Amino acid sequence: RTVRSIQPEDVRAWQSRLRDEGRSENYVHAAFCALERMMEFGRKKGYIHCNPCRYAKEVRLQSNEQSTLNDEQIRELMVGQKDHSLAGICAVAMMLGLRNAEVRALSWKQIDWKKGTVCICRQAGSGRGIVPHTKTGRNRTLLMPKGVLLYLRRERERQRQRMGADPALRNPEGLVFTDSRGRMISYKSMARALSRITERVPGDHATPHSLRRISARLLLREIIEEARPCQASCGKFWPCFCA
Repeated sequence: RTVRSIQPEDVRAWQSRLRDEGRSENYVHAAFCALERMMEFGRKKGYIHCNPCRYAKEVRLQSNEQSTLNDEQIRELMVGQKDHSLAGICAVAMMLGLRNAEVRALSWKQIDWKKGTVCICRQAGSGRGIVPHTKTGRNRTLLMPKGVLLYLRRERERQRQRMGADPALRNPEGLVFTDSRGRMISYKSMARALSRITERVPGDHATPHSLRRISARLLLREIIEEARPCQASCGKFWPCFCA
């Protein structure tokens, strides 16, 4: 298919496909802007007669219309850790209010077991690299719920057993959550896991970007019992998660 044949309805259909794949609104907007610039360059150079993006009005979802998880899907996420190896990273990100890049780069060294806190001081970068700072450039220390602390202790023991049984496994960064090869979990893998875990219950489609917003919604609805998500002792759904 040639570039000249692209119509405004094709651009709108492409945006819809990106959303169906679980891409965030910021991602869809950035992709649309990039396409619009490329099309405009082609128009100025005479490769195309007009820029189809100018006639494909971009519709961005409002914050109160963005996808999230309902109560049944949250419960499914909590109990899903028994069926899916990546349910734990999604649940911990949601209960601590972490960005997906922060939870994927989380290491055991960031956890203070005596105080029950975790220092958020880095994030995942491009590829499987580590960026030594957060998105805002400011570190923060979170007091972990008892349920999260208990789960992480069990996960640390399970990781030690896996590495002891398979000497080929390597985890040089000391990551809390890794794939089957001991590497950092990718964003796509996390998104697919979240989709598969929650698809059994009807509701909106959520992405790893949604987990931080879901944490705020849980707080506002008093599903988490303390003053802040990072200070909750045990949320409504943690007993089934830690069972």
